[in-house]
Amino acid sequence: MVRIMGRIGGPRAIEALAAQLRVPDQKTRDQVLVSLSACNYRAFGAGAAEVKRSIELEANHGARIVAASLDIGGDTSVETLARALHLELERTQDRLLLLLSFLFDPSAILQARRQLATGSQDKRSFALEVIDNLVSNDLKSVAMPLLDESPLDERLRRLAPRFPQARLPRAARLREIAHWATESTSPWTVACAVYTIAELRLTELTDVIDSAQASLDPLIRETAVFAAARVSFVSEAEQSELAAVNRS
Repeated sequence: MVRIMGRIGGPRAIEALAAQLRVPDQKTRDQVLVSLSACNYRAFGAGAAEVKRSIELEANHGARIVAASLDIGGDTSVETLARALHLELERTQDRLLLLLSFLFDPSAILQARRQLATGSQDKRSFALEVIDNLVSNDLKSVAMPLLDESPLDERLRRLAPRFPQARLPRAARLREIAHWATESTSPWTVACAVYTIAELRLTELTDVIDSAQASLDPLIRETAVFAAARVSFVSEAEQSELAAVNRS
């Protein structure tokens, strides 16, 4: 229905779509934004305030992803989850750009969106410059740290005044990601966190695996069954060694 409204267009379709800007389900929210863009939606007054609030919520989610990416590290043992978090950040960036296109020059913002997704380094740099010139200062400090290509720790530092994030040890961060709501996060990311717990043999997180086995999502549930079997074969010596590594 959301996709159909985007094709139909018109004031009534736009009104119905705009009312769902903050629908909890991420897939539905993505389609709402795409459909509003197809309807050439421009937000004013109360509508603009709602879009700005949505931008802040997306930025807060993005800051959480950046912090999680830093906390899990970049070694090969967490490579699958690191890629999943990178995709989560890319999806957040895309939602931010669509939201910005409802407030500022849509043609320029959407062209920048295309260049950031598929362009060369020079085109991506130019796209970021266009966004920086178009977006108001109050939203620039919210969006630009998530859209540019600076190191993750620098992005988190710039986001901290508005969206502070606690830094966590790896095991604690894995526990948190495994409990992220699948309405706002891809089930794939949650499943990757559960898988990583098994790969790192984190026996202290077996309760997380047990909980995931009761998930309504089949991917998470099946991954948890695999993880439970894998963790159960860890010897006592391995447990002590792995626990020491993951506390560091």
